Amino acid sequence: MDYWIWIFLGVFLVWILWFKQRGKVGADQAKEFVKSGALILDVGTEKEFSKKHIPGVVNLPLHELVEKISTLESDKSQVILCHCLSGGRSAIAMSRLRKLGYSQAYNLGSYGQATAVLKN
Repeated sequence: MDYWIWIFLGVFLVWILWFKQRGKVGADQAKEFVKSGALILDVGTEKEFSKKHIPGVVNLPLHELVEKISTLESDKSQVILCHCLSGGRSAIAMSRLRKLGYSQAYNLGSYGQATAVLKN
């Protein structure tokens, strides 16, 4: 029985790691997108955003994304970089944006990764 639990946990861990990497944009490409005027979204909660955020980044919590994205950006070819505290919600946000037709939506990853990319 313990054997199956370890298999399940291993598969689950691999799935989580894969999920957080979906649509992830590299640092160099992200910097180019930022120079070209990409919209950068923090899809974390308002509470998380109020505690710490990157200057110039727009907070649009994941639970409001589908409803409010068109008020921020109507051009579906605009590059949108999403990040959150750990990178999981930003992967979900990227997926939802692409389903809405925003073909240039990317996962910037966690707050730490986004900070590292955007500081230069």
